[in-house]
Amino acid sequence: MMCLNALAQVMTFSTIEMTVRMRSKEMARFYPLEHEEWLEVSKELNLSELNVLYYIRTLDPYGNGIKVSANAIALKLGINRSTASRALKSLDAKGYIDLEIVMANVSIKGKGLLHTRNDVAPTQQEEVLHPCNDVAPTQQEEVLHPHNMQCADATSSASMQQATAESIAINESCDPKISKISLDLLERSDQDNFLNFDNSEAALSAVENFEISLDEAIAEIQEAISQNLVPDEIAFEAKTLEEPINPIDGQFSRAAVEEFVLKSLKSRPRDRKAYFSKFKPADWQKWELELRTSVSPKRDALIENLHLLENSIRLAISSKDFDFARAKIENLKATHPDLAKQLETKFFGGAA
Repeated sequence: MMCLNALAQVMTFSTIEMTVRMRSKEMARFYPLEHEEWLEVSKELNLSELNVLYYIRTLDPYGNGIKVSANAIALKLGINRSTASRALKSLDAKGYIDLEIVMANVSIKGKGLLHTRNDVAPTQQEEVLHPCNDVAPTQQEEVLHPHNMQCADATSSASMQQATAESIAINESCDPKISKISLDLLERSDQDNFLNFDNSEAALSAVENFEISLDEAIAEIQEAISQNLVPDEIAFEAKTLEEPINPIDGQFSRAAVEEFVLKSLKSRPRDRKAYFSKFKPADWQKWELELRTSVSPKRDALIENLHLLENSIRLAISSKDFDFARAKIENLKATHPDLAKQLETKFFGGAA
């Protein structure tokens, strides 16, 4: 009997020891965050970098290294993929992580490439440079963006003078994403014709002198969206660049995509210039002027000094000079009736 009790005690102690060891090992799996460390990194990193850093550290408390993707991090943290990617690069540059890119989605940029579709090099008269090329073409070689294939019969000798300035604008700010959008905005049959051009001379004759107005360009975007011609990648870009509308079940509505495209034309100069290569210079300049006016309207001096006006009325009321306070509000009614009504309600309960 004593032997059995001793054996039971030994087994009990062994079980307790094993449980303690297992709990210690389990606790060691968690990242031991210290107060001093948190204060240090919170001063040096922005919020996105901070979130990404501790997302990785808590997943890999031993520092053995793990495989993560910007998509997975963005999904877990509720941020944009581009934000997660920038945070990873920044953390690597600041020495917090050792980043090794083992897989990436890569596409060749259009800058510096010749836009010719035949194996035989074109002659000097037939040579057409891609608008994204660093070398600006001569006046005889100047063409508009090759994606403007929709109205191939639109030709005019006077328009060739406008092509020079428009191609230079594209040369400075071409974006391959916008190029892809412009291509997908065409009708399906027109896309086939565009992709099947056998030589650059045919492409030149089809696209030179083509222009559209601002209203036509916006109508083109809306028509492309209604016909579902906008590529699927734009749905993700809408969240990345503008975040106009929250997705429903992970899918962006057509309205969200349309709002993204229109906002991008206003807020992203590179994209705007790439798309505006199709506009008449006069329309472009008019639109830019209206945009600057709407973004930076002239400030009303009275609105700027509203705080001083309220203080003046408040001081008059505290001094029992009600006539002065009422006169201030009455003078305001002629030019700013809504503001005067607000002040009247605020200081006199709506009866001046």
